[in-house]
Amino acid sequence: MGFQYILSSHKEKKRDVGLRADESAQLSLDFLVGFSIFMLTLIIASSMLSGILIGLQSKKIDYDAVAYRTGVILVEDPGEPNAFPNVVTIEETDQWEFIGYVQNDQVLRFGMSQYKSSPKILAHEKIESFFDRTIYPDLSDYRERIIFGDYPYSFNITLKRLDGGIIKTVGDPYPLDASYGYIRRVVQVKDPSSSTIDMTNYYLPLDGDGEFDVNINFSELVNATKGPKYWVDPLKERVSFTLTDIPAIRDLSTGVPNVVLDSVRLYFLSVDLAGVESYTPLPGSLDLKIDGADKQSSDLPFVVTENISMEFPPGYFIQPSKFTSGDKSAMKLRFQFIPSTANVSDIISYQTVSGYQAPELKLAVLEVRVW
Repeated sequence: MGFQYILSSHKEKKRDVGLRADESAQLSLDFLVGFSIFMLTLIIASSMLSGILIGLQSKKIDYDAVAYRTGVILVEDPGEPNAFPNVVTIEETDQWEFIGYVQNDQVLRFGMSQYKSSPKILAHEKIESFFDRTIYPDLSDYRERIIFGDYPYSFNITLKRLDGGIIKTVGDPYPLDASYGYIRRVVQVKDPSSSTIDMTNYYLPLDGDGEFDVNINFSELVNATKGPKYWVDPLKERVSFTLTDIPAIRDLSTGVPNVVLDSVRLYFLSVDLAGVESYTPLPGSLDLKIDGADKQSSDLPFVVTENISMEFPPGYFIQPSKFTSGDKSAMKLRFQFIPSTANVSDIISYQTVSGYQAPELKLAVLEVRVW
């Protein structure tokens, strides 16, 4: 009996120990669940607390945020409206920089980047339009398109090119004795392309017909294999060129003293229903310089003793482009010299001559102050 009692007591003790072990595990699980609930509650409370404290933030932080956002819009956004690159036909109202004072209400947002794919590369014409107070005489025109919101912020925006070529500013004089939000962005300003054509390379020893054509092919200038910074978009950018050393093509056999330019015509490429391509002359007179003097093509012929230069401002080809067809969009300038005075007959491309100057990128600094 005594021995059996001892064994029984020993089994009861082991059973008690086992129960205590099970109960200990249960308590640990409860602790983990409770701790998890506590942490979740703490996270939710922290997130709600940050929202409650928004109204207690200083105005200086708010001004900095507005200045930063304004700087991003100006240097990384092309603005609205803005046509996609290599679009053959657009209207003036498809590009905000070509919308004048009368229709400036159609400008939804300012932005000086040429394209969305080329942030911090500013278009020359957009810079000129943005800082033109004759188009946007009221500072509210700027607040509505770059700062937004109902609060009447004061602002000052300045663009300085590091080579000193551009110093432009718009807005109120910023306070020297008060705080304001400030952002400084380093950007690149895209200068237009140009082409210098040395006529010495095009003299014909034999008689020529006096025709000299300069082709402006849109699809070649906006080349998809190159980056946007190297594109030349004739619809949006200035195109200029100069024919130099004109006396080099003088017909020596006739003994005439000077070369005479008889006419200058601008042609556009058109394609009929049968797919036949042809160039059709555009109506109207063209501006040009002969030996540095301003002339009209309608006043020709003129004697040329040195050079001929022409410049087409941004947006000039928008109207003529409506006569073009698809990706074959092209223009052609034909210089017709009186054959008895010039031995020349050639066709060249604007961007393939040795004197072609691709667009240059010049460093600049954009400063935005908001208070």
